[in-house]
This record gives sequence, structure tokens and C-alpha cells, in this order.
Amino acid sequence: RWFEEAGPLQLLRILRLSRMARVVRLMAAFPELQILIRGITMARKSVLCTLMLLVIIVYTFAVAFTLLTRDTEVGRRFFNKVPDSMNTLIWNGVLGENLPVVANALGAESIFLGGLLLTFVLLASLTVMNMLIGVLVEVVSVVARLEKETSFVNFITARLEAVVRLIDPVFEGQITRQTFVLMLSNPEALTVLNEVGVDVVSLVDCSDFIFDRQGAVDFSDFMDAIVQLRGSNTATVKHVVDLRKCLIQEFARLEHLLHDQKLSATSVDTSGEKQRSRRPSAAAHSVGIPTISQAAAALL
Repeated sequence: RWFEEAGPLQLLRILRLSRMARVVRLMAAFPELQILIRGITMARKSVLCTLMLLVIIVYTFAVAFTLLTRDTEVGRRFFNKVPDSMNTLIWNGVLGENLPVVANALGAESIFLGGLLLTFVLLASLTVMNMLIGVLVEVVSVVARLEKETSFVNFITARLEAVVRLIDPVFEGQITRQTFVLMLSNPEALTVLNEVGVDVVSLVDCSDFIFDRQGAVDFSDFMDAIVQLRGSNTATVKHVVDLRKCLIQEFARLEHLLHDQKLSATSVDTSGEKQRSRRPSAAAHSVGIPTISQAAAALL
């Protein structure tokens, strides 16, 4: 009937309300709204679990109130059946709508019923609902921190890439050691590194590990190394394990170099000198002296 009375013109006016969907475009101008929505989306599982716990508590107390208030005036008014009891507890106990009316009615009927309602309010309204708020606040704060970190890293990456392109006009996504040295002499690059919180002197000392005996590395890998070298970062077990692997590799490389130098030195000696140099080596192997890499692995 309403459809017939409205007519086509009224329907067209209603369709004009679809223009309100343009409000969604405004979210791009307000990153805080995106953070809130993304946080609520990520917290959906925790929110559902909390709501399920609330439903279980409401149902348990609803059954109790329905049985305890049977054949009473307050029972016929508020707790006639289990659905009526759940409705009363949700609106009056959890949300606090006309809570004093229900509390006074139960208290006039029995002090035990009044105390039971107070227990429900403390458990459902004050505990579970505040728990739900705490979950949302925690998730939103984590999402906001990650979004802020991502935005900051992207901003710094864009500025460093612009500096690298000024230094190397043929930049194709890889940064060489020479470009890295020239970048450290650029005031703009030093300002960006200081804003990130990277110690330039320590960065120079770690250049061998960043390039790892390679002529060039991807710019994304270079930025990952820059972000990991910030002074505000907290050391984790992963960093300790990476340090252990790096030390073992360096000790193994040092052992290999010493072995090569020993072979090159013994190759120019006489045969008698070779035999005298082998005797302490054989004696050392006979007593089981560990190699440098084995000793490093045992210590680490």
C-alpha cells in the first residue's frame, strides 16, 4: 500500500539518498577513521568471544531468576519466562535502563534476589563490558602504532630514494657501495637518517654486513637494514640468533683465510721445513685441538 501511495517521484527522491554513499570517500581524508574501522575489524574474534561470554552469563542468571521468582509479583512483572528474564537483564542489568526499579522490586521481595542482581551487574556490566572496551582499545592502539610506523617508514623511504636518484641518475632499484658512500656525504640523507634514529657512525661500521661482500643490494633490503639499525629498537631473540650466525660465519671465514695463508707459506719452504711444520700440526690434531669455528660454535 505504501508503495502504491508513494508513487514514482517519491521513489526517485529516496534513491537520491544513495548520494550519501559519497561520505565513504571522506574516510581517505581522515586516517583516524580508517584506523578505528581496521582495529574493530581485527578485534572481531575477541569481540565475538566476549559477547558469547556475556550471553552465557545472561542466560544462566535468566534461568536462575525465572526459577527463583516463580509465583511472585516481581516474577510475573519482570521474569515471567526465560526470554523475558534475558530481556530484563540485558536492558536493566547490562545497559542500566531502569536498574533501580528492578533492584528495588527484587530487594523488596528478597534480600537474596537483590544480592543476586547485584552480582549479575558486577559480573556482566562492570566486568565483561569493560573487558570488551579494553580489548577494543588495545587492538586499536596496536593498529594505530603499526599504521604510524608504516607511514613513517614509507615517508623516509621516499625521501632517501629521492636522494639516491639525485646521486645516481641511472638508479634501477639497487644501491651500490659507492652510492652508499656518496649518500653519507649528502646533508639531506644525513638529516633523514637522524630523523629515523640511525647512528651514522654505526651505519658506516655495519656497511660490510649490509652489502655482505656484494657490489649492490636491493633498495628495499637496504631500507630494511636501515630500519633495523635504529637506536629505539628493542633487541629480541631473533637478533641474538642472527648475531650468533654472523659470528660463526666470520670465524669460519677467518679459519679459511688462515688455512690458505698457511698453505701458501708452506709451499715456498723446503721439504725439511715442511716436515717440521707438519709435526706440531699432527700433534695438535692428535690431542684434538678444536678449530676456530668449532670453538666459536661451542662458546655461542
